[in-house]
Amino acid sequence: MLIQTIKKLNKEKGISYRKLAIEFNCSFAWLNEVVNGKKDPNLHLLREVARYTGKSYNELMEIYIPINQEKTIDLQIIRELFSRRKSQTPQRHIRPLAIRPSFIEQRLIDNIKEVTDFEFNQVTLNYNHLMKPHKHKNEGISYAILLGDFEGGALCVEDGNRFEEKNVWFTFNGKKNHWVEPFSGERFSLILYKKKS
Repeated sequence: MLIQTIKKLNKEKGISYRKLAIEFNCSFAWLNEVVNGKKDPNLHLLREVARYTGKSYNELMEIYIPINQEKTIDLQIIRELFSRRKSQTPQRHIRPLAIRPSFIEQRLIDNIKEVTDFEFNQVTLNYNHLMKPHKHKNEGISYAILLGDFEGGALCVEDGNRFEEKNVWFTFNGKKNHWVEPFSGERFSLILYKKKS
């Protein structure tokens, strides 16, 4: 609805994207990428379009994500992030200190901060990703959770640790090789860590 609203302002109201970029206090090039689905909208654009049109955030984003009463990671937010991607890559990285996190990315960051006090500057999301052995370039430990309806898919670490329980946070040394065992079903994992600058 956000992108359709911007397109409607352009087509029906005859307002050029250049003028809208000025109204929304953003660059024309970035607005053009958002309209064409190459970038996710961020909170700034959402606020500006809401101010300009008088529409609510939920109406513009066509989603309603309730307040998390159970203090759990909301899988709907993660699904929304992957569904908004044009490429079908099984992995997504979010840097919370990025200049322009998208609206949905910010909702996930807020959700994570509701359920954990682990300090992080990088979030890695995996969707049905059968990861081969690899290491993180992180400082300290990684904090992770496995989500979804799947069988198998344990996270294994070369130090002998093996994590397979769902919906439970665990820590592991991401600087050591780690990988995912074969699985069936829909598997998500969320990894938090401090990435070296």
